[in-house]
Amino acid sequence: MKNSDSIKFVLERWKYYPGKAILIVLFTILNTGVVLLYPYILGQIVDGLGQGVSIRNIARYILILIGSGLGIVVFYTILQSLRLSMNLILANRIREEIYFKFTGYKASFFKKFKSGDVVARLIDDMERLTWFMSSGIFRGLEGLFLLVFGLVILLRINVLLTLISIVPLFGIITILLFATEELMEKKYKLVQTYISKVNDFLNTSFGGIVFIKVRSKNSLFNDLFKRLLLERKVKEIDAIQFENFANFCYGLGIMTAIAVFLFFGGKTAIAGKITLGNFVAFSQYLIVLIEPMFSLSFFILAHARSKAYIGRLRQLLNDANKEDATRNKDISEFKRKILFKDASLGYDDKIILHDLNFSIKKGEKIGIIGDVGAGKTTLLKGILGIIPPDKGTIAIDDISVSSITYHSISKIFGYTPQENILFTTSIKDNITFSENSIREKKIIRSLNIAEFEKDLSEFKNGIDEQLGTSGKTLSGGQRQRIAIARAIVSSHSIYIFDDITSFLDPETEYQLIHKLGSEIKDKNVFVVSYRPYTLSNMDRIILLKNGKIDKIDTHKNLLKRSVYYRDLLLFEGR
Repeated sequence: MKNSDSIKFVLERWKYYPGKAILIVLFTILNTGVVLLYPYILGQIVDGLGQGVSIRNIARYILILIGSGLGIVVFYTILQSLRLSMNLILANRIREEIYFKFTGYKASFFKKFKSGDVVARLIDDMERLTWFMSSGIFRGLEGLFLLVFGLVILLRINVLLTLISIVPLFGIITILLFATEELMEKKYKLVQTYISKVNDFLNTSFGGIVFIKVRSKNSLFNDLFKRLLLERKVKEIDAIQFENFANFCYGLGIMTAIAVFLFFGGKTAIAGKITLGNFVAFSQYLIVLIEPMFSLSFFILAHARSKAYIGRLRQLLNDANKEDATRNKDISEFKRKILFKDASLGYDDKIILHDLNFSIKKGEKIGIIGDVGAGKTTLLKGILGIIPPDKGTIAIDDISVSSITYHSISKIFGYTPQENILFTTSIKDNITFSENSIREKKIIRSLNIAEFEKDLSEFKNGIDEQLGTSGKTLSGGQRQRIAIARAIVSSHSIYIFDDITSFLDPETEYQLIHKLGSEIKDKNVFVVSYRPYTLSNMDRIILLKNGKIDKIDTHKNLLKRSVYYRDLLLFEGR
């Protein structure tokens, strides 16, 4: 990443806080002033003692010295607090910026980035980056102020000593800057990649911990986890060792500068070319400048690391992730037909379904079936407009579904996805999404239709029962039925159910399909299923095979004419 890109990223976030930036700069200047005052007063005291200055003047200098020490403590404490608070403010701002973009991203983004990787970027990368964006930058600025004004003072004391002490140090810093920056960025980018891998592994493992225990694969889990942690540790140690080596080189340069000064400065003081007080002040200033030297060198290394973090976060903020189509069409209901014309669907460059041509009339009930990976869910997402066609057209009442606003989509469609997403809140909030217009009576009714009435009676708090993380306290069938209740609690023109009976026993399936049929008899329905009873209630079945539509026909006709259909019902629907 170019330095200009990282600077632009930082400035774009800081532009919302000009007042805070000015305040931090102001306290940085005040802190610099009191820090640089301290050695000057110390030098005056030493010279005063040697020149027989009155005790009153010496006492006045000592009081100023104590005051400057207190000023250093006060101003630095305030400065530290301001910088730390801005670390948190900037982190929250960037997280919100990324979170709010997610809903506008196309489906391929969520295929590309795993949850563990996103978590690593939003936590590990974010904490390190926002430290640099506030504390890191202003510590570097503090170091720069101290260095520049300190050098001016040193030059006023003795030009030759200043050049002898400082020039070698600047040479070392310049060489290290060019030698380490790019390599440091690469090393920390690799570290963050392995942090993401560990997070992904943990995320997957916790979701399947029961499976791991039942299959007695604890040792395999431990071995895989140890291997990942070892790989991560090796990369982190490599990066830290390289950074420590760079810091050692910086420190060596600083110590060399001090040693050179002590040798030549001592000779100069002995020769009487500078006073003892100036010698003491010079040495104190040089010691004071050690920290800003380290701060500036640390800033250089931190900037190299920050470019790796910015690069990873910019991938999440990239406008290329946005949906290509402009959603500006509002429609209130579905009136006539859904049309697929020469439509192909997929993710990025991978086409899942090819050349789809069919239409669905208002009120039709459509079953969808196919082998694993045949594209059933992809087809549903095409109908919903979540995945725009790579070519061809998908239209609702002659309006491209990809151009329909999500507000209209939410009004037209009642949708139950294959993965039943429940939130860590109450049953009620999971069904209503906190819409106050949905009354409790409607919630109870939707749960009854979804065959959840008996389950609900077992919960102490009824619909106010709090669910565990992602609804994990419920069985698969319970999660499925709450998701169905959520889809039908409000009236829609089209209902989409992606494999909603997979966790249900035959009797519950029968009751559910029967009640759903009565509730949404005049509406359009799309159901992915392998269950014969569910499919027998559909008007037509879309049979998918090898990325294409094999047949569209009734359940009865497909049973007679398609061996592939019968095999799917026999083997997948068991």
